[in-house]
Amino acid sequence: MPMLPNSSGDGDGIGTVRRQFAVGLAARIVALREDLEAVSRCPDDYHRHDFFRKAHSLKGAAACFRADVLLSHANRLTDLARGWVGGTSPTHDQIAVAQTELQQLELECERYLGSLEASP
Repeated sequence: MPMLPNSSGDGDGIGTVRRQFAVGLAARIVALREDLEAVSRCPDDYHRHDFFRKAHSLKGAAACFRADVLLSHANRLTDLARGWVGGTSPTHDQIAVAQTELQQLELECERYLGSLEASP
């Protein structure tokens, strides 16, 4: 997977794309939270796959932007949800783990946004 340079890259638009990614993080967290709630209420194939797809998408985007603090949580969510795709319903403990990961991810997103605002 191609990685974007770790600099702000204002001359070539990478900084702009990175900021757009960062601005969209709140919506991604809300969507993941809503999907996890749907999985816990109705763990059908659609909801389980939707949660997995969104977690996997965030994992890929975090990797591209070298947002390692986000990547670790997105990776854990993806790995957890991968076990749900294809028929295995999540346990209450797995839902609780996913909720904790989402909370940690949300905190890291706030830190990540702060670090972008602080950089030139």
